[in-house]
Amino acid sequence: MGDARSQVGIALLKRLVVTGALIAGLTGCGGGQDEIADKAGQAVATVNGEDVTVHQLNYLLARLPGAAQAPDPVALKRQAADQLVTRQLLLERALAQKLDRDPAVMLALEESRQQLLAQAHLERVMAQAVPPTDDEIRKYYDEHPLKYAQRKLFLMRQVATDNTVPREELDAYGKGEVTAESLVKWLQERGAKVRVSIRTLPSEQVPEPILERLQTLKPGQAIMVGSATESTVSFLVEARDAPITLEQAKDSIRQTLLNERRQALGEQEVKHLREQADIKWLGEFADQPPTPAEGAVPAPQTQPAPAVDSEQEDNDDDGIGQGLKGLR
Repeated sequence: MGDARSQVGIALLKRLVVTGALIAGLTGCGGGQDEIADKAGQAVATVNGEDVTVHQLNYLLARLPGAAQAPDPVALKRQAADQLVTRQLLLERALAQKLDRDPAVMLALEESRQQLLAQAHLERVMAQAVPPTDDEIRKYYDEHPLKYAQRKLFLMRQVATDNTVPREELDAYGKGEVTAESLVKWLQERGAKVRVSIRTLPSEQVPEPILERLQTLKPGQAIMVGSATESTVSFLVEARDAPITLEQAKDSIRQTLLNERRQALGEQEVKHLREQADIKWLGEFADQPPTPAEGAVPAPQTQPAPAVDSEQEDNDDDGIGQGLKGLR
């Protein structure tokens, strides 16, 4: 529990220093701390005469990832309040040095202000999504048996590596009768960083294409998933049946469907605005305008279904797997 609190604390500190100071800068350049204190009605501390308010504390905690699942909410709240005091001290020093007039800082503040306003409009549009009915929830449950009625828990031993070794070479190496132990050794000999871990993945947390491939694997076989920064070879240790009833899955499905509708509304709004706007690309973009980027509308967070999802470091390579059969 101590490690968990420490990790949450580190994440909190990073968030406060990066985004919290920005928010403080925005409010500091606006109506001032006295105005915020009046709205909050209560202070948790004063720093050189300036209030750190309950309003600020609640705002931070509401937007802190994982706060609701914190093992010690009281300790987290106290830590958040202490970090707000640290932020106020840094803010005072920044204002004393007139950093709010620095051109780079002014640009960053204005960019952040525009981003916050744009996101606020998008959130207001997405909030109009209609919650799904019980019939729609049941239909979704019936149409996704692998996630619910036929749900499984996949115990995987994962070998993650950076892209020091090209993915094509890794794929070619895996086509032979290769043990995971020799794979790790082979990667390390080529200067690649390797991280070995054990993780239990429930069906509903696995993307559909990968989930379908996992269904065909036998213990000891593996699949590879790559990203821009690393590749992960996952060896199947065991697949265990763990079905979820409609009643157990109902809340998760409701949130999933609601998120899909919110996402659709956001995308429709962006598309509509683009169609109605007079957009003229200039300079280097005049001849070949950029195409709309995927992910321009951030996907809402999905509430996870009841699941077992554990991960631990495993530096013992013995028994990692029988080879890379099935590696794609």
